[in-house]
This record gives sequence, structure tokens and C-alpha cells, in this order.
Amino acid sequence: MGYTCQQKCDKQKEDFIMEAQKIKEQVKSVFSPAHLKKAAALAVLVGVATAGTAYFHYQQAEAQSLMKRQARSEMIAAQAAQRNIVLLDEDKVRSIAAESIGKSEAELTFRPLELKMRDHDGDRDHDRKGHKKGKHGNRDHRGQQAQSAPAAAAQDAAAPAVPADPAAQTDFRPFYKVKCTANNITYKLRIDAVTGALLASDADTDDHIF
Repeated sequence: MGYTCQQKCDKQKEDFIMEAQKIKEQVKSVFSPAHLKKAAALAVLVGVATAGTAYFHYQQAEAQSLMKRQARSEMIAAQAAQRNIVLLDEDKVRSIAAESIGKSEAELTFRPLELKMRDHDGDRDHDRKGHKKGKHGNRDHRGQQAQSAPAAAAQDAAAPAVPADPAAQTDFRPFYKVKCTANNITYKLRIDAVTGALLASDADTDDHIF
């Protein structure tokens, strides 16, 4: 029995509708509420695991940084003892910091204090520039220096020896790096570890002076 054109079109339409219905049922079975809940739970677990791993690495980095700072502080304290230099104790430093901030120690939450060394690169650069300038001075000036050298040597030989001042020769100038918080504000200070002088202070999160 043959089909007319209209019947063939109707048949194809029915087949298409049935196929679409099958696809719809398959999609429903894949994206059922139960499956969607499982997928959401899996996504949450993956997110928690990722955040936990990141926090673990952060904690490890913080612990290593703290150990490094403590080791540096202990090393500087030992070097001060070798030089017979008396450093301020941490209680005194916290008291100086609180006074400089204008708050009581009870109002402040202090992080572990850190001993560091003051940088003398600027002084060394200045000395090197001065030495370089003297090296390239005019020849007459060098000649005058050469001629006056024997006389200077004779004067030095005649003059009594004066012991050098160790304090004038040393570059050992440690300071305490202080960080504390109060009312969601972070205070940062540098305090001379020997004299207690305030070297620098700041009350924001900018580290440009530290």
C-alpha cells in the first residue's frame, strides 16, 4: 500500500516528534534534580578542598617567615652580646611604641617584635664616590700629596698613638620593627634597639618605609 505525499509528511512529523520526545526524556534523566544536587555538592567539595589547600600553603609560608624572622633576631642579639652592646628588652620597646602611638599597651595588640639592622648603603656609596673623586683629581694635587707624605709620616711618628674608638668604626646599629593593631588600624614603627629613639612610624598598610 503506497503513501501519499501528505501521509509521508505526517509520518515524518510523527517520527520527528517521537525522536524529540526521546531526547527530552534522556536529558531529564541526566539532569534530574538528584543528579543536579550531586553535581552541586561535588562543586562545593572541590571548592572547599581548593580553599583548604590554599590556606594550608599560606599557613606554611607564614610559619616559615616567622621562623626566619626569629632566627634573624636571635642572630642580631648574639652579635650585640659579642660587642658588649646592651639592647632594650621587648617590654620596654612595647612601652615606647605605645607612648609614640598615644595609646596604652592594653589597647594595642602586638605582633612578635623583630630585630633588624639599619642600612648603611647610602654612607658606603658616599664614601666610594669620594674615593673615586680623589682618585681622578688633578695631577698637581696628587703631586702635592706625594710631597707632603714624608712630612705627615714624620709627624705621625712623633705624635703619641691614640686608640681608635670602636663605636666610631662599627656599623652595628640594630632596631626593633614593631607592628601592632588597634581599632582595625595597623601601626608600624622602627625603634632604635639601643637608645629607644623612634626612627620611623606609619599607621596604614603601606610598607614603603619598612
